[in-house]
Amino acid sequence: MALLGGAAAIAAAFVLVMELILAVRGFHPTIVDSEGQWQKQRRRAADLGARALILVGDSRMQTNFDLDALRETSRLEPVELGIDGTSFVPALAGLAADPHVTGSILVGYSAAEVLRAQASDAAARYAANYLRRPRGELLTSAQSEAWLSDRLHAALASYADGARPLDSLLLRVFDAAAAPQYVVTYPDRTRGIDYARVNVRSLSIRSALYELDGNANVAATGSLEERERALRVRIDALQPADTEAFAARIDAVEAMTRTIQARGGKVYFIALPVAGSTAGVESRRYPRAQFWDRFAARSSAHCLHFEDDPRFRDFAPADGLHLDRSQRRAFSTALAQALQL
Repeated sequence: MALLGGAAAIAAAFVLVMELILAVRGFHPTIVDSEGQWQKQRRRAADLGARALILVGDSRMQTNFDLDALRETSRLEPVELGIDGTSFVPALAGLAADPHVTGSILVGYSAAEVLRAQASDAAARYAANYLRRPRGELLTSAQSEAWLSDRLHAALASYADGARPLDSLLLRVFDAAAAPQYVVTYPDRTRGIDYARVNVRSLSIRSALYELDGNANVAATGSLEERERALRVRIDALQPADTEAFAARIDAVEAMTRTIQARGGKVYFIALPVAGSTAGVESRRYPRAQFWDRFAARSSAHCLHFEDDPRFRDFAPADGLHLDRSQRRAFSTALAQALQL
């Protein structure tokens, strides 16, 4: 027993020393966002009933919000259901199909996502998997172990980004040139971005390409200047998207909204801040008068565009889409006040 105790003490000391080194280097604990993490929050969205404030949309719903600030301002219990790179439509459809969802739903609106809504994307798959699971199903022993493992890993930088302690030792502790993460995913599934640790010009190009093509993972070629010039040429050549297809899609979104409202829920659509080349893409492909204004006029929900409220004047995303972590709390408070949550 003494031998085992000594080994455990040595292992604990090793972990503590490595955690201290990683902290000094600027590495932070961060969970691996997965369907399992999303499903846990999705269950909360139903279990909380009218007390839930459910965030739905793409990665901006994860990066732009501080759930503590929303909780303090609204007196509701925030639930993060944003999913990176997906449309809000399948997730909203899943919430509409669940009679146990009676809370307030905060939807990050995007005209591109209304038109891109795909039955095969992650949001559709996650929502369908949740609805297939019997309500009240108990966790299996494997699921319980996974939950405990998640809690442990979320507290230790040596597991950050899905790494194992040995990986962190070799690639982050022993490598003095290792760059710390600029994105951290917290246990509540929100994310913090530190733009001081990354090339913002490169990220701005990626954001604009995502808005153009729905894919930001295109291999980068050429210098930053060459890529920016090529991007400007593409933006200048843009024509408005299909307004007839958009009109048909917003009718479907309105049907989901009314279903939720009919059982006492509330729905809010927000057009989040955009800037730079991404704003250029939006203004040419999705002119406000033909898309947002049309959507808001058709919707029975509360609709808010960031351009219409002076409280959001200072929230310009550095990469065109996502706010810096230092802005999350102030933005969350301003939005809750603007919507009178």
